[in-house]
Amino acid sequence: MSVSKRAGVVALTTAVALVAAGCSGSDDSNTGKGSGDTANGAITIDGTQPEVGLVPANTTETGGGQIIDFMWTGLVQYPNDGGAPKNAVAQDITTKDSKVYTIKLKPDTKFHDGTVVKAKNFVDAWNWAAYSPNGAQNGSFFSDIAGFADVHTEDPDADGPKKAPEPKSKTMSGLKVIDDTTFEVTLNAPFSIFPTKLGYSAYMPLPDVFFTQTPEEFGKKPIGNGPVKFVSWQDNVELKLTRFDDYTLDDKVKIKDVTVKMYQCATRRSDTSPFQAGQTRREVCWV
Repeated sequence: MSVSKRAGVVALTTAVALVAAGCSGSDDSNTGKGSGDTANGAITIDGTQPEVGLVPANTTETGGGQIIDFMWTGLVQYPNDGGAPKNAVAQDITTKDSKVYTIKLKPDTKFHDGTVVKAKNFVDAWNWAAYSPNGAQNGSFFSDIAGFADVHTEDPDADGPKKAPEPKSKTMSGLKVIDDTTFEVTLNAPFSIFPTKLGYSAYMPLPDVFFTQTPEEFGKKPIGNGPVKFVSWQDNVELKLTRFDDYTLDDKVKIKDVTVKMYQCATRRSDTSPFQAGQTRREVCWV
């Protein structure tokens, strides 16, 4: 599972605080126009090469998950203090019986290509992920939803000669678009904590353009709806992001540019905060 939603942006926020309070009055190559200029500053953070292209429902490891959490915002997000999930793109998530949920979106949130995030962008993304021929690694996360068994079939002998039977449907009966900002989710059975799952990367929306490309093409130049957007990706070297100025939710970042350096080894610092001054980096490798 990738890092919890907004763990990444919390890290960015911490970094911004360092830029603002760190070495004021002097220029720093890591902060653009100077340490106090957070609006145009830049930071570099540690990362690892994503194993696959950056498609939320197909990303299960930390290297890619870190980027997904920077680039996408889900229906809910998880506070850093461990409290209950809070609405993010969702304006309301309501239910009378814990089986049928009505999800209302905040109006006019946008993807990085400028298109508006609509209810269909969640429904289409969830159906794509659950449809087993697409091979999304997070497809099983939709098993709570009515109709999942009709879109998701299993290989009867794993990697053997037999193939998984063709699903009966390409869409789940439990998903219904009501209007541009509202959709309905019907579960197989009552599940009162279903909304708490909806900040995980599997449940992120996908823009319309995703469905005009292959997942591989999209994943190398991804378009999310989060506080930072994609700029460039040099395999095994670095991935560049920049602030999405049309982002309207509360966790908008103040720093402008973010570079994720891709190391062969995971890195750890001597302090619990990853962005405090005076730390020394030490590598920790798993083999």
